[in-house]
Amino acid sequence: MLKEPPKAYAQMLKKEQDELVLSYMPALRAMAFRLKERLPSSIDVNDLISIGVEEMIKLSRRYDKEQ
Repeated sequence: MLKEPPKAYAQMLKKEQDELVLSYMPALRAMAFRLKERLPSSIDVNDLISIGVEEMIKLSRRYDKEQ
């Protein structure tokens, strides 16, 4: 049994994951700006966006479009 998926499949999967994250970027940015209004001024909106992107990447790795 293969320990790693074939390279072409892995590239296709990564592309799908990237597209999923990019499709949610506008919503993620909107949420970050709304959340920023309720947080101290020391917290930068770009930090919130970065955290959101990191979490979206993690979630995209677990996402199963077949379910």
